[in-house]
Amino acid sequence: MKISTKRVTGAIILMVVTLTVYGMKYLSCSLREGGGMPPNGVPCGGLITVKLAGDTEAKGIYAVTNGATAADLLTGAGLQHGEYSGSGMATELHNGDEVSINRSGGRDSEFKITAMSAATRFVLDMAMDLNTATEEELRLVPGIGKKIAEDIVVIRRQKGGFTSINELKKITAIRGKQYEELKGYFFIEGPV
Repeated sequence: MKISTKRVTGAIILMVVTLTVYGMKYLSCSLREGGGMPPNGVPCGGLITVKLAGDTEAKGIYAVTNGATAADLLTGAGLQHGEYSGSGMATELHNGDEVSINRSGGRDSEFKITAMSAATRFVLDMAMDLNTATEEELRLVPGIGKKIAEDIVVIRRQKGGFTSINELKKITAIRGKQYEELKGYFFIEGPV
């Protein structure tokens, strides 16, 4: 299989951005709190990690202060938020949010706020939502192979979603030490 130069360049850029964000987050936590990285998904030093995506040259991963709004993110990314429509400009961002810009709507651009993909969260050392991660995303987690990922998806579908991380113990291959190693990679977003 031949890999295009653009894909290789894109992968290298993604790695550099990820390592830069991870390094900044690590240094920030180390200097402020005297320790290394905080547990998955927990903001450190009042900073949260958000992603800017869509039709913009400024797309990427940003560390913003806890309580920042979509307008703050756009301003910090060097974008003029006056050209974006929607009442959500004052929406407070949360750790792991993704702000996506769509410029195909004519003169005014639209944006929407969703959650980062589980794969992006994993790369940024953030927990992924057990109820929305795809089978492929689950397989990114060390210790989860094809069979365990399939079992998680089947049980999730049967139950209509997980209500507790402890429910992973219902999978035969996840017991004791295996469960302890895996539970930090996941969270459950609100009610199912």
